[in-house]
Amino acid sequence: MLPKISTNGYVVRKDVCLEEASSGRFDEYTECVEYGDPYYIPVGKELLNNFKNYGIFSFVIVISTGLFLMFGKRIEEKQSNNDI
Repeated sequence: MLPKISTNGYVVRKDVCLEEASSGRFDEYTECVEYGDPYYIPVGKELLNNFKNYGIFSFVIVISTGLFLMFGKRIEEKQSNNDI
């Protein structure tokens, strides 16, 4: 999650991509061909941002999947009770 951490471990280097280009005809990804000026942010702030982005997103996925399965089980139980 922290690809370009400094040697002292205090900051993370972020590169701004100005121009992206495809690396080939059949490639499904693009690569950055021109970078802007890098900027630095503290490691703690980067970890907090990653937690907000990935942690909250995965929480929403887990909760929605759990609710979907719970309601599916409840419907299945109602149908099995009606069949008896």
